[in-house]
Amino acid sequence: MELSIHERLKDLRVERGLTLEQLAEQTVTANERIRQSEETRRDCEQKVSSLRSQIRELSARKETHAREAARLDERLQAAGSERDQVVAKLWERKAGA
Repeated sequence: MELSIHERLKDLRVERGLTLEQLAEQTVTANERIRQSEETRRDCEQKVSSLRSQIRELSARKETHAREAARLDERLQAAGSERDQVVAKLWERKAGA
């Protein structure tokens, strides 16, 4: 014959030598630990979400800075080319003078 859940719980409690009060106390303690674990998990999930958001923001800023650096490099190359042309003209004038 199969025992009901109530009977099985009573048998386990008696087998472990626990009174109803002791079992209730252990249940409350276990529930409190579960609640604390769930709160910790939620806190961790919020921190992870916040960190991911910060990563996205920093990645966007990095891309912006990389584009600006590339633009400035192009300007530097253009200025260097222009300088070389001016120097070449000056040398041509000096040589022709």
